[in-house]
Amino acid sequence: MSVRLTWLVGCVESVLRMRFYKLSEIPIGSDDQVFKVPSRGGFIWVSLYFGIGMALLWFGISGAKIYGLKIPRGLFFYGGAAICGLLGRAAWWNWRARLKPTNWLLRCNGSGVIIKYRSYENWRFPAEDVQAVGFDYSEVAEIRKSRERRDAPSLGGSRRNQTQEELTFLVFHLVNTDTSALEAHLQAEQKAEPPNGRWKFWDYPVEVLPGGIVQVRWSFSAGYTIHPSLDTAIEYIGRYVKTGVAESSKVDLTYRKNLTPEEADANILKLAKSGDKLGAVKLTRQVYGSTLSEAVEFVERLEVGG
Repeated sequence: MSVRLTWLVGCVESVLRMRFYKLSEIPIGSDDQVFKVPSRGGFIWVSLYFGIGMALLWFGISGAKIYGLKIPRGLFFYGGAAICGLLGRAAWWNWRARLKPTNWLLRCNGSGVIIKYRSYENWRFPAEDVQAVGFDYSEVAEIRKSRERRDAPSLGGSRRNQTQEELTFLVFHLVNTDTSALEAHLQAEQKAEPPNGRWKFWDYPVEVLPGGIVQVRWSFSAGYTIHPSLDTAIEYIGRYVKTGVAESSKVDLTYRKNLTPEEADANILKLAKSGDKLGAVKLTRQVYGSTLSEAVEFVERLEVGG
């Protein structure tokens, strides 16, 4: 009897065990529903920035006049063209990443879901790295939508400057609340470096919360949005698991004098993990009076649990 019980326990544990994948190991089926960042929006931004930059350059070369603005003509036209060119180049990199086959966040079919926790923008990272986690539906107790409205530090110079942001998440409540293995993989991803000194994007769309909760960032007011919609994902996965009540919350992540060091660090980490690295750096400088380099180093150390 004890042997049979041990066998049953082993079967249950095997069912409730998350699986980790390299890209080449991910099972892909013809019936997969795939959710990713759409490429169309990226092309629009590339066209807009380069179009404005070319127009400013043309006006500068053709000798167009500036009416009512006390700005040197060369600074207005050529400086503006240079800034738009830099923005256009960044938009080009982002659009290029959206066109890659690595641009996806969630795959699901009748058996379960696979979440890619490596950002699509870090497609230059080694493909042989483990970068996705899979769950059978038997491992998921519940899913729900979560919306968070936040006050975050803006890029302005004043300490009281803030910006309103809205994020939405697909939240998985797991049956097995031990997420230590996933947390270890997420920390390894944060420590990963691109080959040949290439640029690294500090974008981490997946976060683990206490109690066996995996939170997947679906949209961000700054322009990051996954398609098809979050409602489509919940409707699809809801065929197989329980769907919970949607939740909304509001948080203040701006500088406040009454913040304890623990609260400040928690807010800095929340900003960084949600993709707002600049906001995290600014808040660090406001709280601790750090230099820019010290703040960047502090945020990066905080992200990897240092």
